[in-house]
Amino acid sequence: MAKNINKKPFDESTKLKLKIFGECFKEWLPVFIHDKFTKQVYIYDFFAGSGTDIDGVFGSPLILLEEAKGENKKYCTKAGKKITFIFNENIKK
Repeated sequence: MAKNINKKPFDESTKLKLKIFGECFKEWLPVFIHDKFTKQVYIYDFFAGSGTDIDGVFGSPLILLEEAKGENKKYCTKAGKKITFIFNENIKK
């Protein structure tokens, strides 16, 4: 069974990794949304965790959802494509 890493604050290296992850996703999502050949977008997070650390700092699932909305929800309302998020976590709780 995997241990719950989100019972304590993320360390600085994890925060940096999550920042880079969010920035990369922010830049790449529009590429797929605006591609005329892409009809559906599937986004998988196989190591989703609980979503936040103990201090409420966003982890990968919430970063993905926030970035996918974009500023003023511009991607949610203007994408015109089906975007599916699939989150997996070993700890059901």
